Amino acid sequence: MNTALSEQAQRFLQFDTPRRLASIASNLIHVLRAAENGSETLPLRMLSDAKLYIQWTMPDCSPDAAIRLTQLSSLVDQWLAAWPKSLHQPEKRAEILKLCKQWHDELLNRSRLLVG
Repeated sequence: MNTALSEQAQRFLQFDTPRRLASIASNLIHVLRAAENGSETLPLRMLSDAKLYIQWTMPDCSPDAAIRLTQLSSLVDQWLAAWPKSLHQPEKRAEILKLCKQWHDELLNRSRLLVG
């Protein structure tokens, strides 16, 4: 990415941190729903978007939240690499989707804690 932020980044960065965390959570649940509906390529695009959202959110988070987002970012990299194979390995795909749901829940909880 060059020094000028993309329009997507500019829009995303207008949100406060709790809303960004909720957006990442929402993105992960959309990955889950798209995969459950049989989409092969949409989850890849959504995971790529999640990776960007995580990168843009980390600098504005507490150290604890930044560590968790770093862990999620590493997982997203693994999921992106594993996704094509997971299309033919239902157990691998189920594992990825289970983790997406767990991270969705955690991020949504973190976003609520920051607001309330």
